[in-house]
Amino acid sequence: RTSTMNFGPHRRNPKKMQQRLQLMKNPNLPLKHVPPVPSVQTANYDYSPSLKTHVGLDPTLFGWILPENPMVFSTFREPIERLLSSFHYGIQFGGGRPGEVGKCMLPGVEKLENWQARVIEARKAVDESRNDTTVYQNVLKEYLTECKSAADNAYVQFLDPNTKNVNVALENLEKYVIVGLQTHVEESLERWMNITLRSCRGRPQFPIIKDRLQKEYHTQAGKKWRASDLLTDSELKLDGTPKRNDHFKHEKEREGEEPTVKLASPKFESFDEDLQKLILEYTAGDAVIFQRVLEMYEEQRHWGLE
Repeated sequence: RTSTMNFGPHRRNPKKMQQRLQLMKNPNLPLKHVPPVPSVQTANYDYSPSLKTHVGLDPTLFGWILPENPMVFSTFREPIERLLSSFHYGIQFGGGRPGEVGKCMLPGVEKLENWQARVIEARKAVDESRNDTTVYQNVLKEYLTECKSAADNAYVQFLDPNTKNVNVALENLEKYVIVGLQTHVEESLERWMNITLRSCRGRPQFPIIKDRLQKEYHTQAGKKWRASDLLTDSELKLDGTPKRNDHFKHEKEREGEEPTVKLASPKFESFDEDLQKLILEYTAGDAVIFQRVLEMYEEQRHWGLE
C-alpha cells in the first residue's frame, strides 16, 4: 500500500476515528451517527505514525517505524509570515522526535481560544488607534518569549528535529523533500499528484491509487482558492467573535455566512528595533531554508511531467 506515514504530535478526532473504523469493518453500510464531541474535553495527541499531520522529519526512523524510502511532501511560506501566523493561531508545538515534542504554555491564558481572542483584540487595537501597534507588539513579544520552542526557526526544527542544525536541515530538505509553496497551492498539489502517480506506476494497486488521487485533486481544484485566505490568518465577525478560516471551503459554502471584518496585520517594518531583531533571530535559519525551497521548487518542476 502506498501512503505517506507521518509522526506526531497530531491531534486525534474521536468522531472521525470511529467512522473510519466503521468503514474498515463494512464500507457498504451507511455511517452510524456518532455523538458530538463534548464542548469541553481533554485533547488527545498521538506520537505514533499517522497518515496526515504536521510532523518533524527524522531520517533515523526510515526503514523501521517509517518506510525505507518514503515520499515526503511539504509546503513552505515566507518565514516571517509563517512566524506571525503561528503567533495569531497560538501554535504551541515545535519539532522533535516522537514522544519528545514539548508544548509551550500560551502567556496569560489557559485555553487556545482565549489566546486567539486576545490576539484579535490586539489586532483590533491597531485599527482603532490608527496604526498604533504597541499592544500588538507587546503580545507578540510575550508569545516569542514563552513559546520560543514552537516559534524559533520552525523549518529548521521540523527538518532536523534531533539537533535543530540549519546545515543538517538543509541536507534533509535536499535529500528527502518534494517541496510546495503556499502561494502556489494548486500548482503544488497537481505536481505532487503527478509525481506520486509516476512513482507508483507498475504497482498492482496503481489503478486504485490513481483513481483516489485524481478524485481528491479535482475536488480541491474545483474550489476557488483565495490568496487572502493563504496570507491572512483570521477574520472577525461583526459581533466581535473570531471566525475560523477554512482555506479549503468552497465559494458556495461561504454564501450566507455572517459578514466579517478583516483584522489588521501590522507590517514587520512597523515594529520597534528590538522586536525586529528578535524576529530576525527566530527566522534566520528558516530564511536560508526558504531560499533553497524556492530554488528546489523550480528544479523539481519537471518531476511530474511525462
